[in-house]
Amino acid sequence: MRSIALRCIFATLLSVAAAYPAAAQWPNRPITLTVAFAAGGVTDGVARKVAAELGKSLSQDIVVENKGGAGGGIAAMAVARAPADGYSLLFASSGPAALNKLIYKKLAYDPEKDLTPIVLVGFIPQVIAGKPTLPVNTLKEFVEYSKKNQGKMTFGNSGIGTTSQIAAVWFARATGIEATHVAYRGTAPLVNDVMGGQIDAGFPGFFPQTTSLKILAVTSDKRIEALPDVPTVKETGVADLTSGLWFGLMGPANLPRPIVDRINTIVNAYLATDEAKAIAKTLGMRIMGGSPEDMRDLAAHEIKRLRPIVEEAKISVE
Repeated sequence: MRSIALRCIFATLLSVAAAYPAAAQWPNRPITLTVAFAAGGVTDGVARKVAAELGKSLSQDIVVENKGGAGGGIAAMAVARAPADGYSLLFASSGPAALNKLIYKKLAYDPEKDLTPIVLVGFIPQVIAGKPTLPVNTLKEFVEYSKKNQGKMTFGNSGIGTTSQIAAVWFARATGIEATHVAYRGTAPLVNDVMGGQIDAGFPGFFPQTTSLKILAVTSDKRIEALPDVPTVKETGVADLTSGLWFGLMGPANLPRPIVDRINTIVNAYLATDEAKAIAKTLGMRIMGGSPEDMRDLAAHEIKRLRPIVEEAKISVE
C-alpha cells in the first residue's frame, strides 16, 4: 500500500511538472506585450511604463506591439491564440477584456474563456463636457437645458461600442433626455468638436487636454485628483451613473499560475511607487492593482451590469 501511495505522489508531481515545463525557467527570451490600441494614446503610454518595469524586474526585453482595430479585439484575439507560455501578453481595456462580448455580434474569442486575467492597472472615467457657448454651469442646469431643448441636443462619444458611448446612452436614458448620439473615431476628434461647438456635449474619457473643456461632471465613483472641484455624476443627484475605462494585463487561457503570480507581484509593486502615483494623478487615473481574481470578477460584474443597457439601446457592431 505504501509503495502504491508513493507511486501516486510521484505521478502527481510529474503531472504538475509536465503542466508547467517552462515556468521555472521563464523568461529566457523576449516577451511581446500586445497593446490593444494605437501608439501615442493614454493607454499606450501606461502600457509602456508597465512594460519597462516588467523588463527591468525580469531582466528580459519586453517588445511592445500595438494592434488597434475592432475595439481592441484584433489584439485580444492574437494573444488568445498564442501559446500559453508567458511570452505573449495583452494590455487590454474593459472593451476587449469584457464588453466586446456584449457588443460584437461575431467575436472570434470569448474574453472570459480565452484569456487569463493577470492584474488590473488603472481606471479612467469619462467626463461630461459642454461646448463653450452652452448656457449652463452645472450638470443639473445641463439636464434642465437639455429637456427644454428635447430632441435638439447632440451628444458625442468616442466610438460605437466604447464605454464613452455606453455612458452617453446611459446618462440620456437615466435623465430622460432625448438627444442625437454622434459617434467619433476616437477621443481627439470628439474633444475638438466639443471645443469648436459643432456638438453640444461630449462624453470623452478624461485625459489632460480635456481640462480645457467646460467639464460639468466625472463618471467615477469619487472625484479625481486632476479635477478636485468637479463633482461626480452621482454627487449631483441627477443620475446614479458610474462609468469608465479600466485596463490591465492578460494572457492566453491556461497561462501557468506561477507566471501569472510573478507578473502580478511585479506590477502591484510598481503601482505602489511614487512614479506610478504621479503618472496616475496626471492622467486622472485611479490605480487599481489586486489579484488575478479581482480582474476576473470585475470583468464578470461589468458584463452583467452593462448587458441590459447595451441590449436596450441596441448597441452592436457587425
